[in-house]
Amino acid sequence: MDIAIVVGGAAAVGLLDALATQPTHATGVADAAVGRIDTITVFEPSPHLWQGRPYGPELAAVLVNTPPALMSVCARDRDHFAAWLGQRVADHLDPLLGQPLVPRALYGEYLVHSAEKAVAALGGTGPPGARRTGAGARCRRRHRLAAGAAHG
Repeated sequence: MDIAIVVGGAAAVGLLDALATQPTHATGVADAAVGRIDTITVFEPSPHLWQGRPYGPELAAVLVNTPPALMSVCARDRDHFAAWLGQRVADHLDPLLGQPLVPRALYGEYLVHSAEKAVAALGGTGPPGARRTGAGARCRRRHRLAAGAAHG
């Protein structure tokens, strides 16, 4: 099966994580709903694959408006983002809210980390975005990730 993802931001990373953590890892049998994943093509207009415009590196001074416990891209682990932050949580504690609010760029780093981990688990070859070509008027980049055999 070939999968196309339009815009490679936080929702796309969540989808990759869900695909990479299907129960086939334990059984070796592909879920009938997902099946064998041959390629994943991501259409992303931003130069920052997985971060998009909202969480790009140029937004280091702008904070997210949600605490880490609500920002995990891992549906099975609500604390995934907070765990990734580790000790850095204390550096971003908002004294009025009593919750950490991190820079958007730092959340973008988390998205890249999570996406790269999911792509590797899917058997991806090469770095994400290894193949970039024009893809139409609205999409400036196409990132094709070879997913290999069944996703488990």
